[in-house]
Amino acid sequence: MADLNIYNIIIFFIILSFLFQVILDKIQIKYLTNNLNFIPERFKKSISIDDHKKSIEYARDKLDHRIKRNIVDILFLGVLTIGGLLDGLTQYTYMLSLSLEVNTVLAGSLLVLFFYCIVFLVDVPFSLYKQFVIEERHGFNKMTFRLWFTDLAKNIALSGVLFFPIIYLVLFLITNRMEIGVLWWILLWALVVLLSVSFMIIFPLIIAPIFNKFSPIENGLLKERLEKLLTRCKFKSKGLFTMDGSKRSAHGNAYFAGIGRAKRIVLFDTLIEKLNEKEIEAVLAHEVGHYKCGHIPSRLLMSALMSFGFFFFLGLFIDDQLFFPSFGISIETANVIENSGILSASFFIVFFYIMPNALFPLRPLTSILSRKHEFEADSYAAENAEANQLISALIKLYKENSAPIITNKWFSLFYDSHPNALARINALE
Repeated sequence: MADLNIYNIIIFFIILSFLFQVILDKIQIKYLTNNLNFIPERFKKSISIDDHKKSIEYARDKLDHRIKRNIVDILFLGVLTIGGLLDGLTQYTYMLSLSLEVNTVLAGSLLVLFFYCIVFLVDVPFSLYKQFVIEERHGFNKMTFRLWFTDLAKNIALSGVLFFPIIYLVLFLITNRMEIGVLWWILLWALVVLLSVSFMIIFPLIIAPIFNKFSPIENGLLKERLEKLLTRCKFKSKGLFTMDGSKRSAHGNAYFAGIGRAKRIVLFDTLIEKLNEKEIEAVLAHEVGHYKCGHIPSRLLMSALMSFGFFFFLGLFIDDQLFFPSFGISIETANVIENSGILSASFFIVFFYIMPNALFPLRPLTSILSRKHEFEADSYAAENAEANQLISALIKLYKENSAPIITNKWFSLFYDSHPNALARINALE
């Protein structure tokens, strides 16, 4: 009975998490609506009332969209578990594997891919609406339907090439855990950590160029200024690149990607268009600050520790007879296909798709750490560039990206990976 209570608690937190997300979004919508005409004193000279209202309308549209998405998500989870969809898919895959005489690990891998195809189909209407209605309405969409379908085809191809072998290997380890030994889950955890680090290396070098064009920053005053900054900061990378982000969106951004010799700095072409050279230098100093302050390895370490705890519970629950019935897979189904790759696939879906939804209450922990890192990167930028230029860049980006300069404190506690505009600029000043 005690074990049953564990799963009841997990299911309770999954439901609570979705309800809490909807409540927080509603709170934020109400807060933004009530402050439609309020601009903090610090921003009155730099952000007009029209720009302020535009940012709030944009935020409300996105929040309304997410609320609908969350409602569909919880309904889908209900159909998947209580409605018996996962049980039916498991049974059908098992019968198909028998008739075709297919290896159960291979059949289980195909089940996982087919399941995520269903998830994708559920998400397609929301993805299309967000891109071609919300983003279009507010002047940010630059993507065509042709480009959207091209991206889709590339994602499907990459999933087959990269993720199918990984899923197969994971299911193989789960299915053969008895032969591997009681610490099989540590081997699986180490594999996932290794793959995560490997992905960070190959993403900027191989995957990202499949979707976007990356060009070295052209020789000129901007490149000279940025290279001097990197020299001052003793930062070595594979180079400074611009990315053609404008073919999908009008939003401007910059990011630091890769680790070791694969690390590179990327500036969106839209960012270069919106900011002057000194402002771009300050933004780049902020990105370098994340590296110099040790945020990359600390985030990797934190992720590895959190996943270790996650895999510990994986090893704890997988052979519990109450696990599968608690998430909609009948005891009869579990007994018939016991110790097969197909049951491992069902476990994979429950553990990696359903159960993480229960972790939303822990989100403030990662959000608080992320905001701390942003303050530290800002501080580093202020020391190695000009603080007033970073302030100017931030205000421009808030304005150009229609990002609200006000936010509800409870919403911010859970969702904001960056400090709010006023707190960030006050710290820089």
